[in-house]
Amino acid sequence: MKQLNIIIKVLISIIILYLLFYLNIINIETIAIIKNNLILIISTIFIMFCVLFIASYKWWLLISSMNYNVPFKMSYHLYVTGIFYNIFMPGGAGGDIVKGFYLFRYVKSSQRTGALSTIIVDRLIGFHALLLISFFALILKSDITFSDIFLKIFLFLIFTALLMLPVLFFIILKFSKIILTFLGKFKNRIMKKVFELITKLELAFLSYKNKLYICFKCYLISIFNHLLFLGCFLIIADILHNDMISISTIITSSSLSLVTNTIPITPGGIGIGESSFDFLVKKLSNLSDNIAFGSIFFITYRVLFSI
Repeated sequence: MKQLNIIIKVLISIIILYLLFYLNIINIETIAIIKNNLILIISTIFIMFCVLFIASYKWWLLISSMNYNVPFKMSYHLYVTGIFYNIFMPGGAGGDIVKGFYLFRYVKSSQRTGALSTIIVDRLIGFHALLLISFFALILKSDITFSDIFLKIFLFLIFTALLMLPVLFFIILKFSKIILTFLGKFKNRIMKKVFELITKLELAFLSYKNKLYICFKCYLISIFNHLLFLGCFLIIADILHNDMISISTIITSSSLSLVTNTIPITPGGIGIGESSFDFLVKKLSNLSDNIAFGSIFFITYRVLFSI
């Protein structure tokens, strides 16, 4: 069943990419411009390296706060290994599975369940920080956001997710036993998956409920790191000499596309981020279909980030 799901997601990815090329949203001639800007490409890769370094440091802070004997160098290697596998595995979080697998090799058997909590908390902190940036980016473009039904839906969903994550933290800490007892009465596959998810979240939240200072510190690091990463899109815009799209549009489109890129529909979110970026650029800049080629930004980021 899992193999069938992966095959289906790969096919969806291929179809989406084909449509992007067929509709000229991804233009090969435009991509050719990139090779003539070596200095800016090197600058982008350097920033991406810094992003990986900071992100792995953030994860290492969570690991060390649990007194796990994992040196920073090892956490960096595990983190970038997870990023590499994100390219091939379904959704933007697929590499976390691989990261957890290798992390288990460097902790005691009794610590393995708790070690998984560091990955879950790290992912939730990073995702919530990205949602916060996306929310304020849309607010800054309020003149367009509130006049377009799709952008208002985006804003509503992001605002809801921002509120729901802290609420989820409170509910699971206070009522997890009741919830798990109720879910345990059901034997179907979906309820078992929900039961497993709640159990993992409970363990993660319990592990860090008395380490809120570390979590807040990691949250601030995540915000800074996401903003640094968004700078890569600005450099790509400079490479493509695209002065038709404003800086605020690029930041808003890129932050929202990174959110949608985590949706587990295709391996690594391939095609999802590109199509989302193009859709958002058109909405936020009011460019015609023939002029907008926002996917070039996102696919360039994907290629450079994979180097």
